[in-house]
Amino acid sequence: MTASMSRADWLAEEIRADREYALRCAESDDPIERVQASRRSREADAKQAELEALADGAHLSLRLTGRGIRHHSAPLAVVKGLIQQIETLADEFGADMLVAPAAAGSHVIEVTAAHEPSLFEDDARFDPQVAFTDAAHVLLALAPPPLGDSERWEASVEQVASELSPAALLAARHFVEVLADHHVTVDLGLRSRRSAGRAHLTDEGAAFVRRVLSNVERDVELVEYSGVLSGFTKGSGRFEIEVDGDEVSGRVPKSLRTAADGVPIGSRVVVSVEKVTTTLRSGSIREHLRLVDISQLS
Repeated sequence: MTASMSRADWLAEEIRADREYALRCAESDDPIERVQASRRSREADAKQAELEALADGAHLSLRLTGRGIRHHSAPLAVVKGLIQQIETLADEFGADMLVAPAAAGSHVIEVTAAHEPSLFEDDARFDPQVAFTDAAHVLLALAPPPLGDSERWEASVEQVASELSPAALLAARHFVEVLADHHVTVDLGLRSRRSAGRAHLTDEGAAFVRRVLSNVERDVELVEYSGVLSGFTKGSGRFEIEVDGDEVSGRVPKSLRTAADGVPIGSRVVVSVEKVTTTLRSGSIREHLRLVDISQLS
């Protein structure tokens, strides 16, 4: 591949060549050519499926530059550190993420959503790309807003922090620590069927975000609710129960995706959750729930 050829470009070129060979040799007098034609036709079908998956899946790219990057090479500690935090965020949001082939010619980490078609294409709650983009937006939201001052930026980062579980908040903080400690700048790009965005965060900006995240005040307590299960979506990582006429909802981490298997919607359940309460610098209070356990009442 050349520096300007992406994985999708390469697949398209390979598919074209395989199809041409299969068409030209399918009726050949040479039995070896006929076998090769059949094989390349199957390979073209497999590559076509991968190409369609790449086009359909959500995609996050991280272009790394700065003093910590040597030419097109990045220290192992940087790549490992960033990928570990992305993985933790993905798990907390119930998302599947895969490391995709990187573009040649620069150090770019490519992350893509696992190709998992939704049974309910028109309802965002069931779309597996929703969890992917929610997790990716956490990283994009750490960057400074356009023409924003430091107070506005601090408030924006605090708002992001208020919506994260303890594990996700720690992952976000470690993510910016890697950038700050290794003097790396990251350009983030997100694209999916439902969302797109770009962000730029320098090592100095990452150090600022680290200070803000380190000073976030929050309280975590374990709470139980009894009610009627009204929703549990593996694709977008959400649960919903009705408690005395009110809806209680929260996130389902990846490790608990199967926690409600065999529990019918409409049945009475008990859920244990982490109730995370964050106090912002403005005095505002934000609360969110993270599933810990769910069981059906007999």
